[in-house]
Amino acid sequence: MPRNVLLTPENVFDYVGYKVFFRTGKEPGRLWGVTTILGVADSGWSIRVDYPALHDCLEIRGRKVYAVVPDDEY
Repeated sequence: MPRNVLLTPENVFDYVGYKVFFRTGKEPGRLWGVTTILGVADSGWSIRVDYPALHDCLEIRGRKVYAVVPDDEY
């Protein structure tokens, strides 16, 4: 079973290229977004993703974003 790792500004650089998931919207019944990390800001506070609804940028500070690590990598 894959392991989910909570991204922080300190560890996000280790997960470029990994799939990530996060909650979208603020209302009840909101959805989960899934995409791949394409790059990381120098500060580590935001990631570049292919997710047009978020203008291809996702801030990880103040939001729980999880990287999906396959079984064979830990």
